[in-house]
Amino acid sequence: MRLSLSKSEYQALLRQDLYFFIEWCFRVLNPRTAFKRNWHLEILSSTLEACRRKEETRLIINEPPRSLKSHCVSVAFVAFMLGHDPSSKIICVSYSQDLWSR
Repeated sequence: MRLSLSKSEYQALLRQDLYFFIEWCFRVLNPRTAFKRNWHLEILSSTLEACRRKEETRLIINEPPRSLKSHCVSVAFVAFMLGHDPSSKIICVSYSQDLWSR
């Protein structure tokens, strides 16, 4: 389904909906790769949004490799959170140096 939105409506949607923001970030960072919508991304984005609103205070994410965990959490969510509250304190930790050396 394709939405027909004005530029200002689309920008408002990106500011309010983490799932759409995750998709937009993916398309900007990976212009030659198709973004494949999936239910696990909707659940992840709604759970991350609950964390941002401080409704969830602890979260462990267990998903298989290549399921966009790092993109959703370490890239898009951090940007989304800082956009809503620039004074947020965020620590990103990875098990592997390779993730950040690309």
